[in-house]
This record gives sequence, C-alpha cells and structure tokens, in this order.
Amino acid sequence: MILDWRSFSRRPEIKNLPMNEQLRQFEAETKRLTELNWFLDTRIAIGGSKPGAAAPGFTGQVIDGPIDGAQVNAFNAAGAPIGSATTNALGVFTFADALPVGTTFTATGGTDSITGVAYTGTLHAEVSLDVSENVTISPITTFAKYLKDERSITYDQAIEALFLSSSQFFN
Repeated sequence: MILDWRSFSRRPEIKNLPMNEQLRQFEAETKRLTELNWFLDTRIAIGGSKPGAAAPGFTGQVIDGPIDGAQVNAFNAAGAPIGSATTNALGVFTFADALPVGTTFTATGGTDSITGVAYTGTLHAEVSLDVSENVTISPITTFAKYLKDERSITYDQAIEALFLSSSQFFN
C-alpha cells in the first residue's frame, strides 16, 4: 500500500493537528507501511513461511536490513568451498542443490536495500540439524557461530544459549 500526503492530511484525526505533528505521523506511518510491504514481499519472494519450500535446492536470506548484492560462500564441514551465490534486492540467495548439515556460510559486501548504505561486515551462519533447506544469515547467526566456536558446542546449542541468555549477552 502506498500512502500519499494528500489523502493522509485530509483524515479527520490528522487535519486539525499542527503541521509538524502531521508530518511526524505521516513519516511514521510511511515507515511502518514500507517495512510491512518489505516483509510481505520477502515472504512472497522466498516462498511463504518456509523459504526452501518454494524452489529445489537451498534458499536463504542475508539480513541486517535485506542485503542486496552480497556474496554468499558455502563451505563443507571440513572448510572446503562448495559453492557461492549472490543475493537479490530482498537479500535472498539460492543454491541449486540441497546443502548438508554442517555447511557454513559467510556473506560479504552488498548494500542494505532499505538504507542504501554499503555493507562492510562479514556475516556467518551454519546449516543446523533442524534446517536443511534454508538459512538466515544475520548478526544474530554470526554471534551464534562465534559462541559455538568459543564454547566448543554445537550450532544448535549456541542458538539455544543465545536465546536463553540474550539479556546477559546484550545487557
């Protein structure tokens, strides 16, 4: 849905507000609708609530905002490269074949599709026991990967520890 100023400013609850408050509310609602549209477009692009179900092989998404043009590299459990892909404007990438549990990923480069800012970090993730068709690569999965390596635990245990103790990790 696109929100235009003309119809927004004529709403009964808006038209009698001071101009600066009208503008603030218009910007807030525009931002909310943009985020909602992005979310819905993403769900459609990657096949509903289970991204890997939409296409054969392996599908995932790189997010810190959706990262367009990121290079996603996949490595087997021994650390050997097994493929690479590039994300689209929604941060979605696809590998033609299914990837085994233990596959690790790095995502580098690209541009945040929402802000237009170049992404300079490196994000990490791993295919866990309960996910064999899709993966999200994000700052949270990167933290889980580092936690796994630091504590010598499984990736699934790191994800669980992260969610159970996030208030301790992030105050």
